[in-house]
Amino acid sequence: MWDNALVALLRSLHGRAKTAIVSNAWPNMRTRITEAGLTGVVDEVVLSCVVGYAKPDARIYTVALERLTAGPGDVLFIDDAHGNVTAAEALGMTGHLHTGNAGTIARIEDFLIDD
Repeated sequence: MWDNALVALLRSLHGRAKTAIVSNAWPNMRTRITEAGLTGVVDEVVLSCVVGYAKPDARIYTVALERLTAGPGDVLFIDDAHGNVTAAEALGMTGHLHTGNAGTIARIEDFLIDD
């Protein structure tokens, strides 16, 4: 379920950039994240089953922004669903549609350099 290259990238960002997982998820997702050893990899985990809002509802993005203490203009939102990316962009975030690791990793690196 977890892509090793992307997890490694998230680990390398620790301390350089705040990161979050924002997921439309069932209640067992937090357990799966913990069992995979990902709890300390990101700064925040925002699960739809906990907060009561699912992507692309703007409220789930707002929860993530508040928890990260970030403004929309400071955020790169990555998702594999075009509608979720579009919703994040409508709030002022930079969006990236994940279609493969190489493109996503390059986009993250570019975003951090431009920041």
